[in-house]
Parts: sequence; structure tokens; C-alpha cells
Amino acid sequence: MFKEGNFSLKGGRFLEKKWQNKIIFKRYSWYKDLSLSFEILLGEIKKDSNFYSWISPENKEEIKKCEKLFISLIYYPDKHKKLYKLISQKLDKKGLKRVNLKRMEENLKMHPDLDQFFYHDYKNQFFCSKVKEHLKINIQLPGFKIAKLKI
Repeated sequence: MFKEGNFSLKGGRFLEKKWQNKIIFKRYSWYKDLSLSFEILLGEIKKDSNFYSWISPENKEEIKKCEKLFISLIYYPDKHKKLYKLISQKLDKKGLKRVNLKRMEENLKMHPDLDQFFYHDYKNQFFCSKVKEHLKINIQLPGFKIAKLKI
């Protein structure tokens, strides 16, 4: 079974600065019987969002040519590590360049909204897109129908 939905990460804080912006994620979940087999959350961190303050000055320089900055949270059981690589490769082929945003990652791990996802089981990655258009990605996981993801 495949399900789509949305998830919002609400509010944040960095030093003395506090905000109520949201990162809205598209949520894609694959289930086998009643068990979650695989899940991808894809969201955009907009340039005018206060979440940008979680990005270090060095990283801001690195990503300033990005038209869009995406974050992915991916869950998979240990026995399906190859699926994680498959998803990463699909995103790479769509022209999304992976970037390492350590301070952003650390702040995400501490966000209370992610507690409900047992965040330690989710891998996060950040991607830079040099195009403004929305991206469509077809994913075919073994044992499931093709899923069409849009970001």
C-alpha cells in the first residue's frame, strides 16, 4: 500500500531568535500489511524562511546559487539499505546536488515536532536545485507500484 500526505515542521529557535514559520513536507509512505516499509518526507526550505538561520555562514556561501533548497527525511528498515541508495540516486539524477548542512541537521534533530517520527531512524539529506521548476520523480520500489513524487 502507498499513501501520500503532508507534514509541517512548526517554529524554531536560533540563539535569541524565535519564529513560527513552517517547513511543509510532502510525505510518501510505503506499507506492507500494517507495517511501514519505507517513507520519504520532502520539503523546501525557502530563502525567506527563518529556518535559514540554522545554516552556517560557510554553508550559506556554498548554497547561494541554489534556486531551491530541499530537505529529505528518509526512513527504511536496516534490511533495506539499498532502497535508501536508490532514492538518493534518483534525486541526484534530477539535478539535485547534495549539500552537507551540519548545523541545520543538528537543529532538526532537536526539533520537538520530529519526536513523533522517532527521528533517529530517519536519515536526512539536503539538496540544492539550480532550477525554479517543480520536480517530478518516479520511484519504483521492489514489490510496490510506481509512485510519482513531486517537489
